[in-house]
Amino acid sequence: MFDFISKYKIFSQAILVLIVLTFALFGVDSYFRGQDSAQVVAEVGNSAISQQELSMMVRQEQDRLRPQTQANPQAAEYLQTPEFKNSVLNNIIQRRLLLNQAKSMGMMVSPEELREVISGVPAFFDDSGEFSVEKYERLLKAQNLSPAEFEIQITQDLLVGRLQNVVTQTAIVSASVVSRLVKQRGQQREVSQLIFSPAKYREAITVTDEEVRAYFDDNRSLFVLPERAKVEYLVLNEESAAASVSVS
Repeated sequence: MFDFISKYKIFSQAILVLIVLTFALFGVDSYFRGQDSAQVVAEVGNSAISQQELSMMVRQEQDRLRPQTQANPQAAEYLQTPEFKNSVLNNIIQRRLLLNQAKSMGMMVSPEELREVISGVPAFFDDSGEFSVEKYERLLKAQNLSPAEFEIQITQDLLVGRLQNVVTQTAIVSASVVSRLVKQRGQQREVSQLIFSPAKYREAITVTDEEVRAYFDDNRSLFVLPERAKVEYLVLNEESAAASVSVS
C-alpha cells in the first residue's frame, strides 16, 4: 500500500477527491429530512455510516465550534446549513478510509495505550491533579457519550494519527515493516531475576592455605602497592640559632 502511495500519490489523492465530490455534488440535505437514525447515509468499503452517527458528529462539531462563532452571526448560521453537515460527512468518510487502511495494515491500539492517553487528559483531573473517574464519567455524560463510545473515538483517533504520521514522515516504509513494528510495540515480555547475596554462601565456602598461596602467586600484580617513603627532616636557621647562643 505504501509503495502504491509513493508511486501513485496523485492518483490516490484523486480517488479520495472523487469520493468526496460525489457527496458534495448530490448534497446531504436529504439525509437530514425525516430519516430514521438507523438508515445508512454512506458506505466506505464494508463500513456503513448511519444517520445516527452522522447526526451525533454534526452535534459534536456544532457544540465545539459554537463558542467560536458567538461574535459572528454568519458563522453561527453556517453551523445549521447543509454545507456544514456535508463537510462533517466528508470528514467522516475520510476518517473511515484511514481507519480501514490502518486496520488492513494490522495497526492496533492496546488497552494500556488507551488507558494511558485517557488518564493523561487534564480535563479529567481532580483538584489534586489526579485522574478522576467521577469527573471523567460526568463530562462524558454532558456530551451525551458513554465511556465505551468515547474510548472507541479515542482508539480511532490514535489509529488515524498513527497512519498519518507514517505517511507524512516517510513514503518508503512498506506495509509489512509498519505492521511488524506495530505488532512488536504491542508485545509483552516476561523477565525473571535472581538476587545473589554473597553473605548467604560465605560460611559454606572453605579456602585452604594452598589455594590462597596459589591465587597470590597468580595475581601478584593485584597486591603491589606504589612505592612510598616516610621522611623526617630538621631545618636549621642560622639567625635563630645565633640568637639563642650566649658567648661568655
